[in-house]
Amino acid sequence: MSPADLRRIGHAMFGSGWREALAYELGVAVRVVERWESGTADMPASVWTEVADLLRYRTEMTEKVARLYADRLVALKALSSPSINADKPILEPQNNL
Repeated sequence: MSPADLRRIGHAMFGSGWREALAYELGVAVRVVERWESGTADMPASVWTEVADLLRYRTEMTEKVARLYADRLVALKALSSPSINADKPILEPQNNL
């Protein structure tokens, strides 16, 4: 695995604050993660295994939550995206002007 792989995986799991979050999850200093990302230090194979396990766990949890809330999210999307009626103007004319 390369530093670019670490960057992609970290960002996918944690978003823009991935370095801090990954460091916390692995129990290392943020500076260590930054060294792995820059390629100035090699990431041990055992840590790659931890990252893979963490990625697998977070993926499973995300899928569980998605299944749990799938129906609710579809209903919410339907409520927040009203259909557009081409025959009705978007803004009603003001008669009092």
